[in-house]
Amino acid sequence: MTLFINTTEQEQLEFAIILAKKIHHFKKKIKYNESDHLASKLLKLLSDKKLSLKKLDHIIICTGPGGFTSTRAGCAFGMGLAAGLSIKILGIKKADLPADIKDLEKSKLSKKIQIEYNRPAVSK
Repeated sequence: MTLFINTTEQEQLEFAIILAKKIHHFKKKIKYNESDHLASKLLKLLSDKKLSLKKLDHIIICTGPGGFTSTRAGCAFGMGLAAGLSIKILGIKKADLPADIKDLEKSKLSKKIQIEYNRPAVSK
């Protein structure tokens, strides 16, 4: 299971949980300081979809361009999660993303992601 995180747009949070045959997409307007609650929002999404954080094996983070503080919050959250779970993480520029994250598997980016994920995981 792969987690996609995009916080590059100010006051907007986007998660996608990418499974073998399905993508659960979550996009929401958030208040200025709500980025402090990324973990609780992710856990709620996982709970709603009856998924477990333990099944997560990859993370994709949108690295910008975008708002500095919001992008930094998303990157720090993703990197902390990857380090804590000892899983692989990949940063992707916004310009390289498909217009709709649900098209990620069909995009040219899919091959790049597969190549990058063959790298070693984040070390403990």
